[in-house]
Amino acid sequence: MIVEQGKYYKTRDGRKVGPMVKGILSVWPFEAKEDGNDRAFGTRTAWRLDGTFDPHSSRSAHALDLVALWQEPTSQGPVRTKTVKEVVPGMYSGIVVDGGGDDSGGFVRLSFIRSAMHSSELRAAALVLTQLAEALEQ
Repeated sequence: MIVEQGKYYKTRDGRKVGPMVKGILSVWPFEAKEDGNDRAFGTRTAWRLDGTFDPHSSRSAHALDLVALWQEPTSQGPVRTKTVKEVVPGMYSGIVVDGGGDDSGGFVRLSFIRSAMHSSELRAAALVLTQLAEALEQ
């Protein structure tokens, strides 16, 4: 990774640091604050061009090493939206739907308002029956 001026980065311990600005010393070419906040580190903290925080440390990894460009977390929380089909009582294309849903045991009560239908009415009724079947299969 090569650190770039003006960008925000994620540290090994998950902090957001930046924006990166040019440092004074050649050993520490970049400086930044934790998310632009003076209170986080107290002062500006410096990183090398490769994102390492403390090249003089005997440890192979430091909590403030830069590990990736910062990406804002999504607003997705512990709640999700779920779409569920349900049978709604009413009259649809000559079919009276009396009920159905979770408490119906996978069945729906139907009645037809006419005993004779034209082809277009039969097709509309067939569509209603297909939609009901799909909802009950869910």
